[in-house]
Amino acid sequence: AELDKAQELLREVEVKPLYIACNDMIDNFSKECVCITLHADKLPGWLASRTAKGMSIPRDVWVCTKERNKGGAIFASHYMDDLGGSVGLFACRVAISHYGCKVILCGVPMTQQGNHFVRQKPWKDVKTFEHRWRPHIGGLLQGKVRSYSGKTKEWFGEPDLNFIQQNMEAK
Repeated sequence: AELDKAQELLREVEVKPLYIACNDMIDNFSKECVCITLHADKLPGWLASRTAKGMSIPRDVWVCTKERNKGGAIFASHYMDDLGGSVGLFACRVAISHYGCKVILCGVPMTQQGNHFVRQKPWKDVKTFEHRWRPHIGGLLQGKVRSYSGKTKEWFGEPDLNFIQQNMEAK
């Protein structure tokens, strides 16, 4: 539902999105995308599953630098230091710093409520990562991120046409 809302909003202003699939979404997101993970060891399985399902080869594959020596990291095309937060925060950093994109978070509420879409269990480790987002709310992420749910919606607000249309030259 969140992705559908984001796509509709972008269609209104004729903006072609850059999709980023993270972690378990890598082999569950069928559109052309950039793949990002903090778990290099799981990357070979996710990429093999994409291929088996007939999905496109990712445009780029990002792994955080600290995972560089793990076996699956050989599949990465790019590395960047993460900010110690969740993969959602890492994806925001990559999108903003490397691709110059604004970010609409879909399925990144940073709350324990609701179940993980694959494991169907609440995310108990969320508190471990939440505090790592806070220093970047008024910094790197300010004015460049919006979200449809949870704490990230509280922190950044919901995307709207004004957000998309501001500084269109910066994507």
